Amino acid sequence: MKDIAKLTKKFLVAVKVVKIASLCVTVGATVHSLIPKYDKIEGIDTDKLISDYMPKE
Repeated sequence: MKDIAKLTKKFLVAVKVVKIASLCVTVGATVHSLIPKYDKIEGIDTDKLISDYMPKE
């Protein structure tokens, strides 16, 4: 009976960890979507700038 109680506790902890991780991913994705892809002040395409200067494989 103690084994079942321990297993249930571990399961509940795992569920909480997954919920917290999911919340972190959701918040991170939301923040990332709010960051502009282009520099609005100077009109620089930062994604293109980074891709142009990254070393080619």
